[in-house]
Amino acid sequence: MITKKRIDELIVLLEENIHYKFKHHDYIKEALNVSTLKDQVDHKDNLSLDKSDEVNEALATVGDAVLKLVLAEYYYHIRKDNDFITKEKLSAESNENLSKACRHLKINYSAYKNNGSTLGNEVLNDRLPCNSHSLGTLFEAVVAAVYFDSGYEHTKLYLKREIIPILVEEAKNR
Repeated sequence: MITKKRIDELIVLLEENIHYKFKHHDYIKEALNVSTLKDQVDHKDNLSLDKSDEVNEALATVGDAVLKLVLAEYYYHIRKDNDFITKEKLSAESNENLSKACRHLKINYSAYKNNGSTLGNEVLNDRLPCNSHSLGTLFEAVVAAVYFDSGYEHTKLYLKREIIPILVEEAKNR
């Protein structure tokens, strides 16, 4: 079982990597915990994860909505053209792109499971998420944690300053 002290250490590492200090840790703990509900109910240590269960999907859904809105506004101010906004936003928010941004910011280094496993220094095993979908979902869950921690306006400013430049650059390199 992972200790509270270890979770706090992982959150500090995340805060350093993403340049954001959380005021409240409830949502970020939920975002970084990649244990499945089935793990928690069945207590099976060797459970093979279904990719849709790897991260808190509900929290990631909120992060996805926040990210979509901020990206749409960002691209709207570049060019007021529906096709342009849609194309660029879809590229920036693809699972592949979010996965790259997740690795770029080392968000995956702070993910953990209740049994104490961590992604660590890219040492992955079959019990932790490592595919594009999983890392993209982890990224979106962290965005939601920022949103719940600081509200929409602060999150929008943070995303524009720290995250969108990375997503735009990663999308260009695809």
